[in-house]
Amino acid sequence: MKLGNVYGVYRHSQAMVENADRIRVPLRVFTTAIDDAADLGDIRKIYERSGGDRRNGVHHFPAEASVPHPMLHWRENEQAESISLLTRLSQDFLAHGKRSHR
Repeated sequence: MKLGNVYGVYRHSQAMVENADRIRVPLRVFTTAIDDAADLGDIRKIYERSGGDRRNGVHHFPAEASVPHPMLHWRENEQAESISLLTRLSQDFLAHGKRSHR
């Protein structure tokens, strides 16, 4: 990533944390324990302040699953099973509002 892109992501992320209580749509959050690019503390703040479990869904991949940060990018995640699961969970959430917690 170029430095300007990193700064843009940082500013956008900070704005989300600061304004999480104003988010009016349900969120579907996917995290992975081996993610070296995301701040799980900030993700938790956004999740909780935007409605928590009563409105949002979360799916966390444990370290032993070895799912990398680019979860859906086939060039960087060679695990067809985790890509399929993420796709299905996302489609269920968008089409039916189904949310699961793991």
